[in-house]
Amino acid sequence: MTIRSEFNKIIKKLREIPIGHPDYYEFPAVQAEIELFSHSLEETVNFLGHACYMDQLGWMSKVFYRISANLRSWEFIDALKRAAMRYMPRTGWNLFIKYCIPEAEKGLPDEVYCQRYPDTTEDGRQENKSMSRTRFKRELTKIIKLDKIDSEEGYMDLPFYSETSPVILAEIALLSRNLKDTIRFLDHDCTGEQLGWMCAVFGEVSFRLKSWEFVDALERAADRLSGACSEYNIRDCIEYVIGVLPNGVYRQRFPDEPEEGKTKK
Repeated sequence: MTIRSEFNKIIKKLREIPIGHPDYYEFPAVQAEIELFSHSLEETVNFLGHACYMDQLGWMSKVFYRISANLRSWEFIDALKRAAMRYMPRTGWNLFIKYCIPEAEKGLPDEVYCQRYPDTTEDGRQENKSMSRTRFKRELTKIIKLDKIDSEEGYMDLPFYSETSPVILAEIALLSRNLKDTIRFLDHDCTGEQLGWMCAVFGEVSFRLKSWEFVDALERAADRLSGACSEYNIRDCIEYVIGVLPNGVYRQRFPDEPEEGKTKK
């Protein structure tokens, strides 16, 4: 069995997992995906170079970090970039390279990362994740503009668009990259229209950030932008965000609630 056919079987099972599920990485299909691409660097690089389809790259994006941590090689990062480049003329996969592949770079151990960037300390890698307020606002505005184009073209109606679209994946990656940047944007720069467009990815972002601070920032933005809150059902989206918080994070605020009592507040 080829790695592509095996991955296609795994993808069928990945499609059954709810978006933003707090125990996503515990599902057997996700574990199988990580194991498949962590088994052999040579086979994974060959798959990315010759057999990987656009949607398969999208499905892989959630586990880039873990695969990279297992393979411990810049060859994997470079193979991801080459695979993404093949689709850039059609779909703007430069977004994928800019926002999603850095997750794979973060998975590299320090000694491997420093092979390419020898003067970068661990603290420096942390600092590189932060963006200025102006840059964050500008980049999210650009992504949402592309999001609107996809909507006008009808791409959002395609099956599993949210799991494989480079635009959606870039939006999730940007909002998940640094909690402080995201909160600062929600508190000071976010417009009602932007909040409406972003609400589709709130669950996935919450799943990655794993923080009540993100939920609180959404609540403040909803209070400030009451018109958009009503128009786009933001309150319902925030309830979903709370529902996908990992149990350990959820209990930081509701320590005495029984397991079956965890509900969307």
